[in-house]
Amino acid sequence: MKCPKCNKQAISRFRFIIKISFKPFTCQNCGTLLKFGKLPRRIFYTIMIIAFLFGFSKRRIEDIFDINISWLFILITVIVIAIIADIIIWRYGKLEKVEES
Repeated sequence: MKCPKCNKQAISRFRFIIKISFKPFTCQNCGTLLKFGKLPRRIFYTIMIIAFLFGFSKRRIEDIFDINISWLFILITVIVIAIIADIIIWRYGKLEKVEES
């Protein structure tokens, strides 16, 4: 993700992956206070809802399709969805400058 002020990479890939909160952070190059735009937040919350619903609907899915789904399968599926969401957020997400008041 690029800083809107200096147009350089504002956050490293490792720092982006381990950053769980959406609190503002500073650009590594110019020190501008930045926050994630709307797209990264929307994708993050959508993935959380999908994972939550998928976890709680396990028994219902087993009853409807008459198959046995293991928790390992659900865990792997959620991890794959999270990795795909991470790639989408990293590639298409925008950073916004925090307006100081």
